[in-house]
Order: sequence, then C-alpha cells, then structure tokens
Amino acid sequence: MFVFNELSHSSDLVPVQSPTTPVLGTILVWIPCFEVEIVLKEKNYLWLISSKVITDRYTVKEVGIPTNNSYIAGKLWQGVGETDTKELPIVCIHGWLDNANTFDPLLSLIMKPGRTCYAFDLPGHGKSPLSSRGYFDGFAEFLMAINRVMTEFKWNKIVLIGHSMGSVLSFSFSGIFPEFVAGYVGLDIVRSVPRNHIDSIRRLAYGITKIEKKLAEQAGPPTYSYDEILQRTYNGRKESVNLEGCKILLERGAIALPNNKYRFSHDIRVTVPASIPIPETVSEEMAKNLKCPVCIIKGDPGEYYEPKENFDSFIDFMRQNVSDFEFHYAPGTHHFHLNDPQPVAPIITQFLDLKVNSKTATDSRNASSKLSR
Repeated sequence: MFVFNELSHSSDLVPVQSPTTPVLGTILVWIPCFEVEIVLKEKNYLWLISSKVITDRYTVKEVGIPTNNSYIAGKLWQGVGETDTKELPIVCIHGWLDNANTFDPLLSLIMKPGRTCYAFDLPGHGKSPLSSRGYFDGFAEFLMAINRVMTEFKWNKIVLIGHSMGSVLSFSFSGIFPEFVAGYVGLDIVRSVPRNHIDSIRRLAYGITKIEKKLAEQAGPPTYSYDEILQRTYNGRKESVNLEGCKILLERGAIALPNNKYRFSHDIRVTVPASIPIPETVSEEMAKNLKCPVCIIKGDPGEYYEPKENFDSFIDFMRQNVSDFEFHYAPGTHHFHLNDPQPVAPIITQFLDLKVNSKTATDSRNASSKLSR
C-alpha cells in the first residue's frame, strides 16, 4: 500500500507494509486549494492517496496503482460538471526521463465535463519505482504498465496521448493491441527509429556495463543545489524545454534532500537502451494494424531522431494505410506541448470531439440498435 509522506503539495508516495486486515474508509484533510485524501480498499492495498487540485473546471488527484512489489504513480484528471457526452478515458504517456507533469499545461486546456485523463510516471521515472532489482527491458515493462493501468481502472478501451518515447509506446500498443485503443495522438515522434541489430546489441551491452560501473563507484546518486539541477535539466534536454517547463518537470523529477540539496528521481537503469530494436517492417505492420483514428502532431522545427526524409516517408505510409489519419505541424521545439500548448490544444480537442468521441457514440448507438432488434 502507499502512505502520504507529508501533508504538502509534493504528494510523495512511499511504499509500506500492507496491514493483514483489509481496511475501508476515507480520511480528508483540507489545505487551501488542496484536498488530501486517503482511500483504503479491500485486498490490502491503498487505492488513492491524493493531493487534489481543485478548480472550477477540473480536479487532479494523485493516484497510485499497485503492481508486483512496486507501484505506478500518476495524476488522475477529471472534468467538473454535468454532461450527456460519454467519453472514453485518456491515458497520457510521457517521454524518456520526463514524467507525468509534462502534460500539465496541455491537460489544463483540454479538460471539460465528462473527460477523464490519467497521466502516469512510467516505471523508473518520476514517482514510479522499478519493480525489477536487476536489468529490465524498458520496452516490454513500459507496454505492460499501460495494461496495468487499464486493468486497475477496469477500462476496456482507452485513448492514448503520447509524447516522444511515450508516442512510440502509444503507437506500438495501438498496433499490437488495436482492440483496446479508440484513438491515438502522437506528439513529435511516431515509431521507434529503425536501427541495425548488431549496433543495438552493442549499445545495450555497453549501456549495462556503464550502469554497473556507476552503481559500483557511487555511494549514492549525485546531489545538486536547485539551481544546478534546474540547469542540468535544461541542458540535458538540449534547451528543448524552457526554464518554466523544467521547473514543472522537476516537481516530480527531483527529490528534495536535507541541506537544500536535490537529486533526480529517475532510476539510473532506465538510461539503458531497450534490448529489442524495432525494424521498419515491424513498424509498418503495426501501422497497418491500427484500427482507431490517429492524429500526429509534429513540432516545427521539433526534433528528428532519424533523417527527415525517412520520417516523412513513414508519415506517407501511415496516410496510405490508416483509414482515419491526420497530420499537423505545431510551432516549437521537441517539447512544444509543454512550452506552449495553446496551438496544440485546439487540434487535440477537435480530434477527440469529432473523430474519437463521435465514433464512440455512433458505435454505442449501433450496438444498442442491434440489441433491441
């Protein structure tokens, strides 16, 4: 289960030993503009520990999902107000070494009555620890995290919004498990960049060796002053995120220590590359297998992790093979959705309303019509 470490805005989740007797109940403690909520449920785990941000348009709760020997931390956004529109839940997946906060500015703009979004920290990122003690395969572990979110919330079908590595995961999940995805929004990147298999295995071997050496040499993770860790975040993302965006990421991406020191919260093992490169032919198979509406938004100039002509060629392939596909440019760097979501929010809102939710409503009416015959 989880306990609330401090009654503060940081909302740290700490794993502790579960009680032997199931406990049911709710504890509410009020802080100005925040509601700290603890909900204990059956099966000996804590379902919700929340620093709840409350506005006239939405609430945001800190929700932890138990996994095998670990948990997934995330933020549950829910629109405030009555609505007749039935929307499918949205799951937001961040990029490499980022966290759930990368979607804060964007979600604050697209929330409305009846809309539910869960932005979570991938294992080893933000407030989500790794469940594995040794080396782990990020690609498989991250895909399983999406499945665990769906299972815990009892969501049979979802909409995916992913940025960077999160977009690659969203694309892959949508192509491997199309029956579970009603819509996919990809921000700046789509597929895993095709790599030579031999080179990928070499990168993996060197990566594991490098991490093992660091772990053996270090007494603990390096620590920094706040200004230092802010600057490292800014430099490490090649100035793709402005300083205000870096501060938003550090709310979950850094851990405060005594003496005004900080360390990064991500697990060093997530810096090891995935062991299985995805060939271009497999990405094409996944694209052909997509059954949902797809919206890709590319930053301009954004970031190209492969030759631009290769990216453009794959977008053309998706246009030809995905029945409901749209492509847009948005001004900005690789983190355009975090730095300035104003140009992006209307595109996503229109896609959700006109493509995803309207299709969901039509499918529901058709299903009801068949049942009534």
